[in-house]
Order: sequence, then structure tokens, then C-alpha cells
Amino acid sequence: LDENMIEALFVCNPANVAPQEAVKKPITPAVPQENRVLDSKKSQNIAILLRALNVTREE
Repeated sequence: LDENMIEALFVCNPANVAPQEAVKKPITPAVPQENRVLDSKKSQNIAILLRALNVTREE
């Protein structure tokens, strides 16, 4: 079970950020971004699969 692959499939990361936008923003401390699940049905299916395989979150 590859957690990085699952995360890559289900996490929405901002695509290309235009360099002009970065220049216009004031300098502020970086706020950690929150990862969001794209499709709740896919997430539920993964949870069902992991439950069927008796895999814990830590594994």
C-alpha cells in the first residue's frame, strides 16, 4: 500500500501559479495549506477497501 500514491490521487494541489500574482501579494508569513479530498465516493471506496484488508491508518 503506497500512501504517497493514494495522496497524489486524492489531494487537490493548486496548479500553475502565475508569477504576476506572486508579485502583487503582500509579504506575509506562510500559512500551511490544507489538503482536500476531491471525490468523496473514491475516498469512501478506499476506506472500504482498507477495512476489508484489515489495514489500520498507521499501516
